[in-house]
Amino acid sequence: MGEPVSATAIRASIPANVDAAIRKALEKLPADRFTGAHGFARALGDTGFRHGAEAVAEGEGRETAGFWKPLAIAAGVLALIALAVAAREWTRPEPPGQPPLRAHFEMEGRTVAPVDHVAVSADGSMFAASFLDEGNGTLHIRNADEEVFRAVPGTENARGPTFSPQGDWIAFADNQTGSLLKVSIAGGAPRPVVTADVGAFQAFWGDDGTIVFWGDVDGVEGIYRVADTGGDPRLLLEVGPGMEPLNPRLLPGGDKLIATNGDSASTFLLDLDDGSATTLIEGGIGARYVETGHLVYADLAGGLWAVRFDPGAEAVSGEPVPVLEGVTVWFNRFPRFSVAGNGTLVYGRGGGGGATAGETRELVMIDMAGVEEVAPLTPRPFDDLFWSPDGSSIVYTSSVAEGRAVLTYNVDLGTTPQQITFDGEFNRAGPWSPDGTRVAFTSARSGTDGMDLFVKNVTDDSPPQMVFSAPGFQYPTDWPADDVLVFLNANGGSDNLWVMDPADSASARPYLEAEARLLDMRVSPGGDLAAYMSNETGFFQIYVRSFPEPRQPVLVSSGVGGRPRWSPSGDTLYYWRGGAVDTLYAASVRRQPTFAVESIEAVFTGQWEQGDTDLHPEGDRWISARAAGSGNAPGQVEPERFLVVTNWFEELRAALGEDDR
Repeated sequence: MGEPVSATAIRASIPANVDAAIRKALEKLPADRFTGAHGFARALGDTGFRHGAEAVAEGEGRETAGFWKPLAIAAGVLALIALAVAAREWTRPEPPGQPPLRAHFEMEGRTVAPVDHVAVSADGSMFAASFLDEGNGTLHIRNADEEVFRAVPGTENARGPTFSPQGDWIAFADNQTGSLLKVSIAGGAPRPVVTADVGAFQAFWGDDGTIVFWGDVDGVEGIYRVADTGGDPRLLLEVGPGMEPLNPRLLPGGDKLIATNGDSASTFLLDLDDGSATTLIEGGIGARYVETGHLVYADLAGGLWAVRFDPGAEAVSGEPVPVLEGVTVWFNRFPRFSVAGNGTLVYGRGGGGGATAGETRELVMIDMAGVEEVAPLTPRPFDDLFWSPDGSSIVYTSSVAEGRAVLTYNVDLGTTPQQITFDGEFNRAGPWSPDGTRVAFTSARSGTDGMDLFVKNVTDDSPPQMVFSAPGFQYPTDWPADDVLVFLNANGGSDNLWVMDPADSASARPYLEAEARLLDMRVSPGGDLAAYMSNETGFFQIYVRSFPEPRQPVLVSSGVGGRPRWSPSGDTLYYWRGGAVDTLYAASVRRQPTFAVESIEAVFTGQWEQGDTDLHPEGDRWISARAAGSGNAPGQVEPERFLVVTNWFEELRAALGEDDR
């Protein structure tokens, strides 16, 4: 084809630096072109840029501050660039595939926020992640040719970044306000997309000018959609029994999306025109549509799979093929990987979130040195774990043919688990009564107003008794006395802590109501204090108040804290912190003359489901769950690493047997 044509030969008014940038972008040899779109953008904004014989003495490839300023380029110049690039691509023979290249990201010891991933722009030229600092997530970005990430000012509490289709903006959720924001990579303060507290989470920016996200608007949880310029979000799919829509991703064109049903660990397609939902992949989570015409998704053990997919036909075809192993999976639902349109893959490996999920989980007892003992049960889902008052049995939630059920298991005897709920598709286990004869649980079934509270006597075959009914979600967390049942009341867009006498539904009353989320309350052995989780600072921490009436709170945890549990004596309050590993902390507390925290120390670390765990009544061991066969050596958990793979589509096609395209 000869040398690239000069743009000034077509239009004399084209600036010299724009002409030089176009000629460099169209060079025949890849090594002579820009390494990414960011380099091209810099050259367009640098009036001193030159290429070829007329290159200025200071060097044609120098970087300038112009990249961080808006580029004022006339529409005619942009059109000329587009035509020139298109002509070049139309006439160039397809080059042979370049081999995939792997490299580790330098994270400088920082931790990516749980359930997030490292986002990559469509052209693979830029990466974004939320790094934790004592629970606060701050947005960081880096170009592909840079060595380290840099913080974006004004993005404290950022979670779940997603690039705009053009890569010039990043949308993210504010973990403190619950709002949805966007920020330009060229600089400037973040701008609101949704200003209200909608609990925004897992945003994805589609190519149709809209953003989808998981949210909670006026107490209605589900997937929402909003214009990227802002406005009121519109509900697309509501959370309901058997349906927990997560990881929403718009397909090209914006008339359909794919998402994970967290309740069944499956991938489904939602038609946004008629509202119909179609299951595409059983046992697949976090699916992404990639430009090769495939869905790439993770299984519950951290393996990546690919299957051919036609968005128009709304169906997959052929058999799924494994393409990668060892991807980090957080909380059974959130795999850490992202794929750019140019074939760049970024994924996490190792750490505390990975490969603990669904049918692959096993039940474990953990002593105070972090040493495990695996229960002799077939691997299955284990959630919502509670010890019986005598420490002989546990109650938990698991999957059965009819849906989600509540079961009990005698740990001492190792007997066959006993199912105690048989109605409704969705049940969740709660605490035992103080005498160990009954179990509280929540259920959505015929006759319920939402997820209502029930009590089941486990010593006979009598049916469960409904004890409290209300719209929304009720979940029991503690039963410290015969006439005191503690539960979460999630109505009207807030999570509040209530108490009641289970024998008298009219006794139900709020214990603590707040604008923040309040979770997992536990009453102390003496019955005079209550520990709970709250995200009033923007991230969850542990607080203690007096009980039964709440007075001034005392902050217990240093940084992030979850799942508080009192020691039998009440002089120690344990809590968990997730991250690269799960860490158990012990806060030694003073109860008189006033409650105070005297010291905090780490007890042990490992890879467990710290969101589903309970302390034995004797205070010497924990019950938890982890991936089957993935035992922990205390303090020796592999830290999470992030890898980037360029030209990954070559590897994908080879695995699928499609490399002879």
